[in-house]
Amino acid sequence: MANQAISFVIPGIPIETISEPEIAGLLNVRAASSHAIVPARRGEARAAARVDTAPDSIVKIEYSTPTARPAIADPRPASTARAAFRFYSKREYMNELRNISAPAKGASSQEAEELRGRAAELDRGCPSTMRDGELLFALGEAYKALKDFPSAIDAYRNAIAVPRASAPIEALEQLANVLDRGARNEEAAKASQLWAEAEKLLSILNAAIGPSGERLSLLGAISKRRGEKEQDKEKRGGHYRRAAELYREAYTFRRAKENLIDTSSGINWLMLEYSLGNPYEPLREAAEEILAYARLPKNSPDFWARVALPDALTVEYLFA
Repeated sequence: MANQAISFVIPGIPIETISEPEIAGLLNVRAASSHAIVPARRGEARAAARVDTAPDSIVKIEYSTPTARPAIADPRPASTARAAFRFYSKREYMNELRNISAPAKGASSQEAEELRGRAAELDRGCPSTMRDGELLFALGEAYKALKDFPSAIDAYRNAIAVPRASAPIEALEQLANVLDRGARNEEAAKASQLWAEAEKLLSILNAAIGPSGERLSLLGAISKRRGEKEQDKEKRGGHYRRAAELYREAYTFRRAKENLIDTSSGINWLMLEYSLGNPYEPLREAAEEILAYARLPKNSPDFWARVALPDALTVEYLFA
């Protein structure tokens, strides 16, 4: 009976006599994403509900008399009654994915595992008719927030592969991002392959529609992580030099084009210059600008805004 649509007519009961709590009580499982009362014929009421059930369970509609109001009993244990669910509109899927992504960053390991289970269930249960670029991008964002990078890669790739290109350009950027982050956990050959794909994606975007501070920062992050994984000292230095240059470009691009002090790219640039043994004087102006900005009070600061000040102070003390 999985995914069965159940409807029934209650003869002789005026619609106004059936309260919302009574109707809500008809469906006490989370699987029912909607329930409604609509007029059937004059003097009658119709109640309709959609129910997802586990394969080995049933939902019973019981009548004590021909005109009695029905009740739906969910035979599943309380622990599993919320496990299986299906939504019936794209908006419901999108909202649930956002509800998974939002608490993911601060989740404990157990909470994160539960969120991953919810994301996987949504992924499996979402019908093909709703899996457009927008929804698949949201799915990739949920997996990325949960640090499930292989699943995020698949979701972003699917998002940009669907017809009529409904995925945002950000899907390409985030695909490159999770390719980079996933590469850290791979062997050298596989990691190199993932990084090469990420760099190609970002370079194509920069060439086709012009560079952006975000994409330059992502390219810088790839080069930095290549350096972290590289065993050869000379090659490692080459990756770090390229990363420093890309972060510098990202910082100056956003400073010039957006009038924005991007502390993330700026601090990465300065820390890489320090690690390469480069002198401080040519960097002084940017370093002082970043530190001054990091000291300013922020409204609703995110993680990066909160760590900007200690990071900027670290740069100052290291060069000192």
